[in-house]
Amino acid sequence: MFDDGEKREFSHVILCTGYTADFSFLPELFRQRPLSKLFKLIFDTGDTSLLYIGFARPTISSIPLMTEFQCRYAFDVLAGELHLPDEKSMAAIAHRDALERDRFFNFRRRPPTLVSPFIYSRDLGRLTGIKPKYFRLFTKSPTSAIKAFLSPSGAPQMLLNDDDQRDAAVSRLWSRNDYQMTFLLPLVIFLSRASLYGRLIDWLTERRFRQDELKLQRFANSEPAQLAIRSQ
Repeated sequence: MFDDGEKREFSHVILCTGYTADFSFLPELFRQRPLSKLFKLIFDTGDTSLLYIGFARPTISSIPLMTEFQCRYAFDVLAGELHLPDEKSMAAIAHRDALERDRFFNFRRRPPTLVSPFIYSRDLGRLTGIKPKYFRLFTKSPTSAIKAFLSPSGAPQMLLNDDDQRDAAVSRLWSRNDYQMTFLLPLVIFLSRASLYGRLIDWLTERRFRQDELKLQRFANSEPAQLAIRSQ
């Protein structure tokens, strides 16, 4: 029964309450490995034939978009066009990436595979060579470069470096704009990007994290902390 009193009969009711990642079908060796320690949140560092696709959860945007970037990287590796580092290097990089995500989210991320979609997609885009080259695009088509630069992020960005699919990709990106006829907002976006505002914020955030780390290290080396450790 609905709030307005209407009654209907349904054969099935699906409750979208989330899901639990269950890997009980895998050998015991792989079940306990945390997803956050996968290489680029995709490859098991001990057995690169085991791939996890779709577990990188963005703070905004969508899981399918992150999955597209993951699939592109995975396909290039499986096709032999790209090569993975050795196991030790992958483990070190995975550990570093996990630490950087912890610091980015101030150690409050849940689930552990939570990512910034912009940082994560740029990382995979750099590895696969699909990170948009806006200056190169500008030299070929200034209009396309400006439209792509001012458009919301999306899967078509992966095609901007492809000369055969560039125009269609730009058209798809630009069609998602709600402000095509508004001059002021694109100007504000352009100036904010040109001023490297985002990089300034990243630098300030990194500086804050470094200061926090130094405070934690000083506390860990302090006498009260050492006494607490010895008493355990």
